[in-house]
Amino acid sequence: LTFVAANGCDSLFTLSLRVAIAPTPQLPSDTVLRQDQALLLDLGLDPADWSVQWQPSDLFSCDTCPRTVLRADKTTEIEVVYTDRVGCTFSHRFLIVVQKKADLYVPNVFSPNGDGSNDSWSVVAPSGGTLEEVSVWSRWGELLWEAHDAPRVDWDGIFRGKLLDAAVFAWYIRYRDPDGEVQLMTGDVTLLR
Repeated sequence: LTFVAANGCDSLFTLSLRVAIAPTPQLPSDTVLRQDQALLLDLGLDPADWSVQWQPSDLFSCDTCPRTVLRADKTTEIEVVYTDRVGCTFSHRFLIVVQKKADLYVPNVFSPNGDGSNDSWSVVAPSGGTLEEVSVWSRWGELLWEAHDAPRVDWDGIFRGKLLDAAVFAWYIRYRDPDGEVQLMTGDVTLLR
């Protein structure tokens, strides 16, 4: 740099600047975990060069380590702040969505043969829960039956007015539990004759 004073005198200065380049840790974006599932997080940073703080701290096996294990029991926003030796600070946030174990029983077989036993595929939400969407699909991906916003659904194995032959069908359920949390479930049900 050259500075020129009002009287015409100039001076030459050398200035050294250290530019901190943000590290690129391998962190997840928003992530869905099952209840009781752990997640290993590794920033890939040398602990000798970096200080780390994970928040909320009580969810981590080590809240000041670049490599740690996260255990969450409810949906939570995670923040990690990491600072280099010089004092440059970086942060990253992401959401951990915890999917609870469903308290919803879904039968895997029924026999609509008119004998009065298991004649329909019935799914009943616990008290305070709602089956927001229930659908049954053929193995070719054709929608066979659906129901919405009910505490209980019953499918009798009929499609377009005809009783279906014995087969295995895929189902999808979007269920709002009594705590108001939405759970997505999939599976299959066997129709027997």
